[in-house]
Amino acid sequence: MAVPLPGGGAVRVAADDVRVERFVGPVSSTIVTLAIAAGLFGVGVVYLVARAISRPIVDLTSVASEMAAGSMESRAPRAKALELDRLGAALNDLNEQLGGRLADVERERNTLDTVLSALDQAVILVGGDRNPLYANPTAHKWLGPDLKGSGLIRSLVDKAMDTGEPQSVDGVEVGTQSRMGRLLRVSVTPFADRVLVVAADITDARRIDQVRRDFVADASHELKTPVASVLASSEMLQTALTRDPHRADEFAQRVHDSATQLARLVADLLDLSRLETGVDELAEVDLDNVVRSTAAELAPRADEQGVGWHVATEPAVVAGREADLGLAIHNLLDNALRHTPSGGSITVSLQRVDGQALITVADTGEGIPMRALDRVFERFYRVDVARSRHTGGTGLGLSIVKHVAESHGGAARVESELGSGSTFYVELPLAAGDG
Repeated sequence: MAVPLPGGGAVRVAADDVRVERFVGPVSSTIVTLAIAAGLFGVGVVYLVARAISRPIVDLTSVASEMAAGSMESRAPRAKALELDRLGAALNDLNEQLGGRLADVERERNTLDTVLSALDQAVILVGGDRNPLYANPTAHKWLGPDLKGSGLIRSLVDKAMDTGEPQSVDGVEVGTQSRMGRLLRVSVTPFADRVLVVAADITDARRIDQVRRDFVADASHELKTPVASVLASSEMLQTALTRDPHRADEFAQRVHDSATQLARLVADLLDLSRLETGVDELAEVDLDNVVRSTAAELAPRADEQGVGWHVATEPAVVAGREADLGLAIHNLLDNALRHTPSGGSITVSLQRVDGQALITVADTGEGIPMRALDRVFERFYRVDVARSRHTGGTGLGLSIVKHVAESHGGAARVESELGSGSTFYVELPLAAGDG
């Protein structure tokens, strides 16, 4: 090695390679060792720093994943790094807001589900694939668990989806042998890619309408007979007055009898109509007194017909309308008198049985055929039409009895055997203070 001097010349140094190697070797080993140690230390420091930085990120990622899965209870931990701490706080705020909104949505959904479940209408939401997305309990009840109770409803859904126009139809029949048949009014409304189906039960409305039409037809038919008789008898009376005065009394009596029958029929129709409205308030009624007074009114008629008349009662108080109860008892006794021949007997009793007032009217008349037992309380039904009209029956008396009993919370029934008489029962609940 040579180094020049400022004033000229140079300084030259020389050493043997062996001596230099002997000196530098240990130093090189030390330097390599220190370099390796420094590298390992650096890696450790980097690992610790990376771990300190990545841990909060992993925690934040885990919280975000749980939020995405629907868990609103997870919270991000605090981080030493300011930016990560702010990010965690933002995630926690977002979590709380989403949790509150989801809770509101859940409450609204539960409220809506409660409302739809309480409806007496079937509500079905059909998706774009034409499969039900939602159906309330009424829909399952009417259409079955699979909602396939009516092919007509499915065809309405298909048509609404294909045309994009609302569809509706009345009188859709649903039900099987295991479910009661119904008539539904169905409305199908398409919106977006879905369809809303709403079905209302019109079975009772149709039945009531049919009953009304039948009632009008039956009433018209029943009124036609006495009216025609009055007209015919009056015409014959006019003729008799000029041509055969001796028969005038006979035709006049026919007019009177037909007019009386017509008046009874109109009165029974009015009573039945009033009973069906049921607007009068109930009051405590001494049923014992009503039974005895009504029986006393008809006792002379029983004597005239030669029919035995037996009355046995015990005190009983019911909540009801005295006039209606008297009407029902009168109709029962009148019915028994019209169907009991001379020499027979009628027994009227009132008993208290298991919290009920039991009125019993038993006669020894011709009895009722088995086929007619289920129909005797129907309007205008007569077991023997000719005999009933001959004895003055309107076909409404027992129907009135049934309406009175049911409007008082009770029931009417009959037991009979053809040729062995009949026994009618009316059960009425005793008043609260007479239990």
